[in-house]
Amino acid sequence: MNLSLSDLVILFSLGLFVYLWWLGKAVKESAIPQVKQHCKKFNVQLLDDTISQEKTRIVWHKGQIKIKRQFSFEFTSTGEARYQGNICFINQKLETINLDPHHF
Repeated sequence: MNLSLSDLVILFSLGLFVYLWWLGKAVKESAIPQVKQHCKKFNVQLLDDTISQEKTRIVWHKGQIKIKRQFSFEFTSTGEARYQGNICFINQKLETINLDPHHF
């Protein structure tokens, strides 16, 4: 089996894409319990027990190239109104969790 350089580049690119997708999925799965804990701490309820990926980008962080992932979620404090929140990771490390201003 003879593989050309272009075949190797395509295989490498495909493998890299699958690896990054797998890492992103792992980050998302670890984010859900962290969001639930944060919501509980501030006495609000995570709606639908889900988060959705908003952005993924490559960033320069502390002198290194890293992947920044941002997820959004909805929560409620009153049971009636929905508010937005977001959680950000640099690689697999939690960077921030923010809740939009809301009524208590």
